[in-house]
Amino acid sequence: MEKIDEDMLIRFMHEQKEEVVNNGFSHRVMRHLPKKYRWANWLFNAICTTVCLYLFYILDGARILFNTLKELFLSLLQQDIIGNTDHTTLGIALGALVIIGISRACSLED
Repeated sequence: MEKIDEDMLIRFMHEQKEEVVNNGFSHRVMRHLPKKYRWANWLFNAICTTVCLYLFYILDGARILFNTLKELFLSLLQQDIIGNTDHTTLGIALGALVIIGISRACSLED
């Protein structure tokens, strides 16, 4: 009996759902927020990026990354997974990921 009531409640809520019109309100509010700590955010990001690049260099990250990718590629070739995949599908998936990444990065700039 509880499952039927829950289904009826969910159906009712979906039928009565109304979207609130934004008309750019959220964008205007975000634009008028104080920007006094923007420099601190930029400085923190710069320090973190510098530390990460330094650790990547010190720990020989390029060699580790290259060896890992080489081993992955060789194991895939031995299993013949690459031979069975559709390259068009992989290309479309990669393109979609690139487009999503670019749109996310552009939305962060506002």
